[in-house]
Amino acid sequence: MNTLIISTLSIILSYSGFVHGANNAFSLGVFPYVSTSKLISHNKHVIKHINRTTKYDVSLVTAKNAPSYVSNLKNFEYDFIFTPPHLARFVEKQFAYQRVVMTSHNIRGVYLTKQDSAIHTLKDLQNKKLSLGPAKTILHQLTLNELNNYNIVPEKNITLQIVNTHNNAIYDLLKGDSDAAVTGVKIWQKLAASKKSQLRQISLTAPSSGFIILAKPGMNKTIIKELQDSLLAFNKTIAAKTYLFNGFQLLKENDMRSLDIHAKIFE
Repeated sequence: MNTLIISTLSIILSYSGFVHGANNAFSLGVFPYVSTSKLISHNKHVIKHINRTTKYDVSLVTAKNAPSYVSNLKNFEYDFIFTPPHLARFVEKQFAYQRVVMTSHNIRGVYLTKQDSAIHTLKDLQNKKLSLGPAKTILHQLTLNELNNYNIVPEKNITLQIVNTHNNAIYDLLKGDSDAAVTGVKIWQKLAASKKSQLRQISLTAPSSGFIILAKPGMNKTIIKELQDSLLAFNKTIAAKTYLFNGFQLLKENDMRSLDIHAKIFE
């Protein structure tokens, strides 16, 4: 098992025997889109709200990297999952995961470069080095689609430097290891001013649906409904006003169907 068990005080890497304990204890497996410390910072108030407003004890967990996380989903190692939209669609169709809610924000990438860079448009990325998250992330897929519109093709007239997280793409650029980077808009907005001042936005990717929360197959429908109600009620809390992903909303069939083209990357 490749699961990281997270609390606000500790990060424990567990390779065996992740035990839920009592019947009301559940895990929420969060996709490792940033470092574990940032995962805690982004989602701790949501977890506190669930545990305060339901009779359940939900723990935030993750995996050491994206491939491990995907493997964990296929092995049903999490009770609930907080995952990118195209991966949610894949496991819903292939493994019968059940819908709970989606975040209210849109996932969108931002192209960045150094302040003094000669890169000003996407066309200028030709023959440059671009730092980018893993191939199966939604931002990676959106980026490739857009670059293709400018006849910019990996291994032909652009070099992709693949990093473990979208956060790391920024640090590649800051260190001078790449000419440009793509990261999440939310990560860019939250970047420390001292680092942000060194960089410049080139463009934005097309938007995609936000993160999606699903329950594993066989999860009791009553439990799913109670968690759903708790997450929708989170929108009315003070913490929701500063929540990185805005809040939660019910999933619509059209939202899920629109993700089919991106979900194919996992087949």
